[in-house]
Amino acid sequence: MLLSKLITTFTTEIVVCISTHVQRTLSDHERYQKTQNVIRHWEAHHE
Repeated sequence: MLLSKLITTFTTEIVVCISTHVQRTLSDHERYQKTQNVIRHWEAHHE
C-alpha cells in the first residue's frame, strides 16, 4: 500500500517536472522565433 502510494507520488512528480520543462522549452522557442521575425523585419526596413 505504502509502496504504491510512493510510486504514484514519484510518477506524478516526474510528469509535472517533464511537462513544466516542455512548456518552458516551447515558450523559449516561440520567443526566439518572434525575436528572429522582429530582427528580419527591422533589417528589411533598414537596408
